[in-house]
Amino acid sequence: MSAAFFDLDKTVIAKSSTLAFGKPFYREGLLSRRAIVKSMYAQIVYMLVGADESKMEEVREAMLALTKGWQQDHVAQIVAETLDEVISPIVFAEALELFDEHHAAGRTVVIVSSSPAEVASSAQETRRLQCSIRRSGRTRRCSPAPGRTCARQ
Repeated sequence: MSAAFFDLDKTVIAKSSTLAFGKPFYREGLLSRRAIVKSMYAQIVYMLVGADESKMEEVREAMLALTKGWQQDHVAQIVAETLDEVISPIVFAEALELFDEHHAAGRTVVIVSSSPAEVASSAQETRRLQCSIRRSGRTRRCSPAPGRTCARQ
């Protein structure tokens, strides 16, 4: 079995998936204005100068701290209710074309993301994915798309 791996943020969609849900999370009280401004600043810095492995680790740790205490079912509900308005407009058409090419060639398409599982898994619901993997801390979790199986690595 062969697979094609894609990073969700800035590869499949045009921005951070967690930032993309900033407005709905703010409306529901999960994010403060300060957190949104801080995240936007980090996004701009990343776009201008990029990030090495240590900077990405810092971002991951900051994201974990930001989402600490969030109720999983509440986040999943917000994502489900706002998915089309938030994600669909920022998906790169080229990414979807590549997914179709890989599927046609018999390859599994895998999305990798450090975003919360509820956010990252939203992509698999709308984007014809066979499998979505996210990294949280040092644990790898594999969540198969409906009707598919996913081999653990």
